[in-house]
Amino acid sequence: MPGRLRTPPQMVKLFEMGHPGFGLCPGLLRKFSLTYELIRTIVQLMIKRIQPNQLPTDSELEILNALWASGPATVREVHEALSEKGTGYTTVLKQMQMMVEKGLLTRSERFRSHVYQVRVPREETQQLLAGNLLERAFGGSASDLVLGALSAQKVSAEELAEIRKILDEVEKGAL
Repeated sequence: MPGRLRTPPQMVKLFEMGHPGFGLCPGLLRKFSLTYELIRTIVQLMIKRIQPNQLPTDSELEILNALWASGPATVREVHEALSEKGTGYTTVLKQMQMMVEKGLLTRSERFRSHVYQVRVPREETQQLLAGNLLERAFGGSASDLVLGALSAQKVSAEELAEIRKILDEVEKGAL
């Protein structure tokens, strides 16, 4: 009946069904919201795959070293490992959140706390940093890089033996 007033439960039903007179309904809005979050997550993952590896900053390297030493850890555990630096908890938290966005760390929830884990192995990060340094500071010359490293500080006999062994393996094509 056109002249009859609708009761509140009937109006709620029309609202939930998305009646044209009521705009978007909550159920539809929830569907749009969930769809948006799913698409946003997929796009972020795709962007992370497309972006080239980014070099970590000095402070990010400190966090990475703490995580490489301890394995997966919470912000509090990393903050405690870096306590001698005098860095605040919220600074460490924000830095780690940015590292997740940058693709250096992954974050998961375990026992209601966020656990962070290094996404890239130490060796791969070291190779990336060494390659960048080689290009930027030594013009791509590996011999200049090695000479610079050896002349920068005293090298033990054990380290020299290890370097010789590595050079032999490179020469044979094993590395």
